[in-house]
Amino acid sequence: MASADAFQFEFQSRALTGHGAPVSMPGFFFANVLRVELDEKTRGRLPRKIILKTAQDEYQALFDNESRVYEKLAQVQGKYIPDYYGIAAINGSPAHLLSDIGGITMEDEAMPSLDEKTLREGLKGPLEAIRRAGIILEDVSLKNMHYCDGLFMPLDFEHAKVGCGVDEETVHEDVADQIDTIMGMYHRRQKGIQEARRFKILG
Repeated sequence: MASADAFQFEFQSRALTGHGAPVSMPGFFFANVLRVELDEKTRGRLPRKIILKTAQDEYQALFDNESRVYEKLAQVQGKYIPDYYGIAAINGSPAHLLSDIGGITMEDEAMPSLDEKTLREGLKGPLEAIRRAGIILEDVSLKNMHYCDGLFMPLDFEHAKVGCGVDEETVHEDVADQIDTIMGMYHRRQKGIQEARRFKILG
């Protein structure tokens, strides 16, 4: 892991150690989101690679909301969204402890060009599962959708709404709108990448 720093944090009354760095991608740097590889001697039953997403003082309400959303989505963790292990503490701040799902965001220039059917079918599964749990994602974007080994996984539930109706018609309409939104963003991004490569702006 490049430029990895040593970290120590507490989780379930245990001290854990590891090495990692803040998550970054072209155009984005997330100082409060750490990708950490845990030391074998302290990690216990946690996976070797985890994510720590620390609370920011001015956004505590968003942090608390994301915790509630993950709890509501317990049944789809590990399949459609990261596994959520609970709240840890690092440098005096609470932090969500999540599995590191890897992959790339749909914003990434390495994101493959997929056909319409493949993309829509791939997005439908996770978005529908989340919506059927009574959750509406309010921050649908390419950077919040990871592409992992051919599967799509939404991230970042700070702005999600909890306790929404789950009648069939509403769920269908909401998911269709979300897919259309992502599709539009994806096609614009892919066009931009192709044009940049044509003019040798990207490699």
